[in-house]
Amino acid sequence: MKNTSRFMDIIDRSLQGPVVSEAKFDLEHVSQGIQKSLKKYDICPEKDRVVNQDDDLADRLFEAAVDFLAECGIYCTSTGRLITFDREEILSIIKQAPAEVQIGGGTATRLDRGQAEEIVQRALAEYEAILDKKPIGKPFSEVYNVTKVRPTREWLNLYDQAKEEVIGWGVPME
Repeated sequence: MKNTSRFMDIIDRSLQGPVVSEAKFDLEHVSQGIQKSLKKYDICPEKDRVVNQDDDLADRLFEAAVDFLAECGIYCTSTGRLITFDREEILSIIKQAPAEVQIGGGTATRLDRGQAEEIVQRALAEYEAILDKKPIGKPFSEVYNVTKVRPTREWLNLYDQAKEEVIGWGVPME
């Protein structure tokens, strides 16, 4: 019941929150909010490192993210309204979240930060020059059999190709 009432509260906020244009939200809330948080918490990521290795920086990033969400809010594109949370509410929700989340499976979930950094750097070296030319993607109905909810052969082939590439980079896959 607690989660249901929480969900209904968020829906109510999306209908009752302050009206703001998406452009104003992006410029004033998000863009300026990010700059403010970076400055307040002295966050200047290392240019040559993607995966953070610094625990102090991780702590500052966490605090900055909580402050950013509390000050910025979330924009509801359906209603054009701002959904806001105060800092205490955000921290309370975080305390209820699982302490650890596993994404993926098998041996790939046991990479340490250094190993993850090596793989990310390899991917950047391979694709950085074409990041601005990234494909937009395709609708779900074009890459999946909607009735069976299974990927098309074309999509499976693309997955297999990508999987083989990352295995070549040293990503352990089962």
